[in-house]
Amino acid sequence: PNKLNQVVIFNTTTTLQALKEKAAEIFKFDQSDDLSVTVGPNDRELRDDDKTLIDYKLTDDAVLTVRKVERE
Repeated sequence: PNKLNQVVIFNTTTTLQALKEKAAEIFKFDQSDDLSVTVGPNDRELRDDDKTLIDYKLTDDAVLTVRKVERE
């Protein structure tokens, strides 16, 4: 599969919902697309859209992955 990597800078006070909205805008995802956000080498999923990145105890060098969840 072709992986598209894009670096986006966020403040640690950004909510997960805001991050998903920005990713949808950058990658031209449909607003109805379900997005999954994971962090780190273990792909720990971040699920609470109202939490900020600092609530998840993420550091400035954290690598987040946003994926579109394919529905059957």
